Amino acid sequence: MSKKVIVVGAGFKGMSVAAYLAANGFEVEIFEKNEQPGGRARHFSAEGFTFDMGPSIYCYTEVINNFFNNFNHSPSDFFSIRPIDPINRIYFGKNDFIDIPSQPEELSQLFQSLENNGNIKLNKYINHAKEYYNSYFQKIADPSLTTKPDNKLGMPFISSCLSIHNRYINRLFKNPRAIVLLNNLLPYTGIFPIKRSTVKYATNYTILKHGPNYPIGGIFQLINAVQKILQELKILVYYGSAVESYDIIDNKIAGIITHGKTFHADIFVSSTDYHHTEQVIPKDYRNYSEKKWNIKKKLPSILIYYLGFDRKIKSINPITTVFRGLDSNTRIRHRNNLISGEPIFVISPSKLDKTYAPEGKESLIVRIIVPKGIEDTGKMREHYYEQTLKYLEQITGEDLLKYVIYKKSYARTDFEEDYNTYRGKSFGWLNTLYLLGKPNLKIRNQHLPNLFYAEHPVWLGASIPSALISGKIVANEIINAYDRMDNK
Repeated sequence: MSKKVIVVGAGFKGMSVAAYLAANGFEVEIFEKNEQPGGRARHFSAEGFTFDMGPSIYCYTEVINNFFNNFNHSPSDFFSIRPIDPINRIYFGKNDFIDIPSQPEELSQLFQSLENNGNIKLNKYINHAKEYYNSYFQKIADPSLTTKPDNKLGMPFISSCLSIHNRYINRLFKNPRAIVLLNNLLPYTGIFPIKRSTVKYATNYTILKHGPNYPIGGIFQLINAVQKILQELKILVYYGSAVESYDIIDNKIAGIITHGKTFHADIFVSSTDYHHTEQVIPKDYRNYSEKKWNIKKKLPSILIYYLGFDRKIKSINPITTVFRGLDSNTRIRHRNNLISGEPIFVISPSKLDKTYAPEGKESLIVRIIVPKGIEDTGKMREHYYEQTLKYLEQITGEDLLKYVIYKKSYARTDFEEDYNTYRGKSFGWLNTLYLLGKPNLKIRNQHLPNLFYAEHPVWLGASIPSALISGKIVANEIINAYDRMDNK
């Protein structure tokens, strides 16, 4: 049978599913709304500064390596990797911070300095986390374990809530800062902290053992590497081609319509926002009604500032986390063991790569969580900009505001326009899962059997590796589905 596939969206999910399908004999084309690939991981340059719009680093290095190995390559064929050390700088108060080192000996010394036998307790925690890590990867390594017979994707593991992880840390450590460090190894800007105990253990283990990594030249070097895989597999990518509608004939999709033209295929995969995909097709063909999406609970989003400074910023590390409202004793909420105060996440790409800023200047990406129900207006963005920069000045003891020479903000309306995200939320499949309140999302349209959805939870707690695995899982589901049809 004919096996031509059209994939909608050239983010990491879309590129991944396309690559795995093409490697298994499918003819694949990708249609992308924007003028460059990468989805939320795109980049832009302005006034001599370069900024990653989404992630600047990645963890779960073994997932990245495995993806390239699947296509007879390694990351080193395309780019060099710089381990990030220290992993994160966490501020506890004015000029009061701890750098989390990536080197095992230095990390051990840090925890020993925090409390008696801290190094022994850290080693015990790492060995305990390793057990969860091995179990987790054993399950996600086999895509069949994540797919249920009714074409729904299930979680790649069954685990209790995050409180088990936190209770274990609290039993092991007494020093509140040690607890804070293990709960905040890397900034996480999801709707809520990772809820699954297994994922928290697995993510912490891979960070402590393999560290976060930076592809020299920027995260778009990783995007370019995946693009080269697509080129080797002879996959065509059409940029600036938003899908306007689907051509439906006899309860199957016959083609997509973009720029007023119809492009035909046998199979269609949407790697765009799940809700947006559902809106493009007629109501009678949707997996979920609008009522199911329309929950009353308001969700937070994030506000991003891309900033260029006319000087070097000494107090900020490549990765820095600052919590509003901390005192010198580092208050901890007893219920969920997170430090009090709203987090401010700061990435300094120019400290990772000197090409990201002109000589003698610095670039920062500042992310904050926007409270629920706040309207996205220019006034709101300016208010949080001044408030956030002034607080960073207070904590770091360094002048910032008067040295800003480039500023760009990015929030709800931008996410909605650029990525068609539901209500302008920034959290992708996590947002979808939360809105629908379903642990299992249908990856195949129940009314249009040749339409598949690539957006679903893998729960890696890291965007790029999660997307690459998502693509592999969906590709395997399509391959298995069409093998069954061929055998009939």
